[in-house]
Amino acid sequence: RNAHHQRSSLQDTPTILSQLFTGSTPTAEVPVKQKPQLPYVPSPLTSVNGLKWGVYVGSRDLQPPEVVWQCRYDAVVANLTAFPTGEVFGVGEKCCCLTMLSKQKVSTVYNSTDVIWAAILDWKGADGILRIHQVKKETPAINLLSHTPFEKVTCCASVPDCRLLFVAGTSGTITIYNTVFNQAKESCLQIKGSRQVLHGHTGKINALVVCKAYSVVVSGSEDSTCIIWDLNRLCYVRSITCHASPVKVVAVSSTLGDIASVSQKGPGSELMLHSINTTLIARSVMLESSINCLSFSNAPEGQSVNILAGGMDNGVVRLWSGMDLTVLRDLQAENLLHKPVISLTFTNDSYRLYMTSSDGTITVWESPPFGRIRPNNLLLHV
Repeated sequence: RNAHHQRSSLQDTPTILSQLFTGSTPTAEVPVKQKPQLPYVPSPLTSVNGLKWGVYVGSRDLQPPEVVWQCRYDAVVANLTAFPTGEVFGVGEKCCCLTMLSKQKVSTVYNSTDVIWAAILDWKGADGILRIHQVKKETPAINLLSHTPFEKVTCCASVPDCRLLFVAGTSGTITIYNTVFNQAKESCLQIKGSRQVLHGHTGKINALVVCKAYSVVVSGSEDSTCIIWDLNRLCYVRSITCHASPVKVVAVSSTLGDIASVSQKGPGSELMLHSINTTLIARSVMLESSINCLSFSNAPEGQSVNILAGGMDNGVVRLWSGMDLTVLRDLQAENLLHKPVISLTFTNDSYRLYMTSSDGTITVWESPPFGRIRPNNLLLHV
């Protein structure tokens, strides 16, 4: 389908990325009511005087987050991604976003980042072919590569500079393709050299996350383990083996490198937080509902104590402390009660939290006082 384009609220000046998408009208904007919040937690660590949570949505130093915008679309957004330029990009099922970033030195202490190219990679077909959709052009999907016919692709991830493409599947292996951004090619992406395969899992891979800040790739599998892979050397580093059931969701903090992972626990979920060295920091069990997605805030360390947000089957977004998984509060819009949250992300500056629900509704949370109400940076392709 054509891209849905609903402009959202953190930037007033257009970027190159905003010119890559065409627009359409959402199905409906929905009036919102909210449930009472959990009590405040006074300090991140009571043993440390003067420690502050910081300034971001969900921070305990600010008022409880409120819904500042909500809209229902005719297609469900399965995955939300925050760009360093401030935009939030949403895609459908069995899709991921590919981007090429450009950095320009504005001053001796500040670099400006822009997205010079963006496309959608999908693996929806039963033929094992990965295809690229050029969101800038109204053209058919372009075949990028033919993956092995002996397994089904379950998830893909890319490095933001289009240097590497990771493809994971039902066999438990991760295939790495070397890629080059090449505008002379119809797809603007060229596969170079031979592919490399990472072996470590014994079951289907359910989650694959690239963290460029710490040069790692983290995978979660049906074999109940997470594996940390070195993004530079493309080799095995360590495993997380604490889960007793398949790992369904993984998130990596870009500020600390901590790894959050979720496995099924009866009707609910077990959430674990590990350091990048696989040391267990904390765990939390929720029997009332299962967790479908996770996202870390990325406010500056030293000035902030970041949080972890989780979208649940009962429509709740739960916020935990990024230090010890203390439950801070639950976010719930009454019109989305019992509608599973399927994806969420903090904006790059962490001032807003975007979430998508199973009925196609996208909701934006912000802690008062509000800046600009209506979004102008939400970009959809579903």
